[in-house]
Amino acid sequence: MKKRRQSSLLSWLIFVFSVACFFAPTAAAQTSVVIVRTPDQILIGADGKVTGDPGRVAECKTRQVNDVFVTTAILGQYVPTAFDVHQLAADAFSKSGSILDRARLFVRTAEPEALTAVQYIRASDPEYFKIVSKDALQVAVAGFENGDLVLDTIVFHTVLQGGMTDLSSEIWQCPGDCSSPSVRIYLGEHDAIDDLYRTTPTIFDAPPEKLVPSLVQIEILDKPATVGPPISLLSITKDGASWLQQAACSPIKK
Repeated sequence: MKKRRQSSLLSWLIFVFSVACFFAPTAAAQTSVVIVRTPDQILIGADGKVTGDPGRVAECKTRQVNDVFVTTAILGQYVPTAFDVHQLAADAFSKSGSILDRARLFVRTAEPEALTAVQYIRASDPEYFKIVSKDALQVAVAGFENGDLVLDTIVFHTVLQGGMTDLSSEIWQCPGDCSSPSVRIYLGEHDAIDDLYRTTPTIFDAPPEKLVPSLVQIEILDKPATVGPPISLLSITKDGASWLQQAACSPIKK
């Protein structure tokens, strides 16, 4: 009964957000990703909207690279400097080694190219720079390794020192750095989710399969200019991975 009430309340909150956002101005944003890790499952929900490219309606933000799934937010593909986070991730995570070793390789290879893109954006595109001026790139890597569901989060922070632009990077791993086996991770836009948690924290006790896509939907309603459908939802367990909502994503390779 409690779960049924939570599900109904989630639906009601999405309706309220949709009415409020119809009258509210939108703000710049870049992707919304919600990840829940429990001892038995990793769920990854992401929006599929593409901005700045009229030739593409939607794309998958979560992509399989061999035995792991890589989800990206904020800086994706930036044509002026030929930056392509998907290609960089494919190159790094197709190598051998642990998930953490490959995450470190990704940082070493992606950071200089991300920095070039951010420096170019700062010099030529002030509106886009507002998006990347705090965190330039956020990446989550999920998989099953040595009997554990592993979730690594990689963040490239933008560092501004006078007229200079630099990046600093960090890798957060669960298990390892997380204090609890059950965690929630947000990439990209999550202001509306944060507001919801402050006002109605009991909603977050809902079953993850309902909670994750509902939270992404709330961000879509809050920032429709740059966060939008379709929503993908990936489940990873010790038995393998499956799309609960495939959206624009490719079938999983066994």
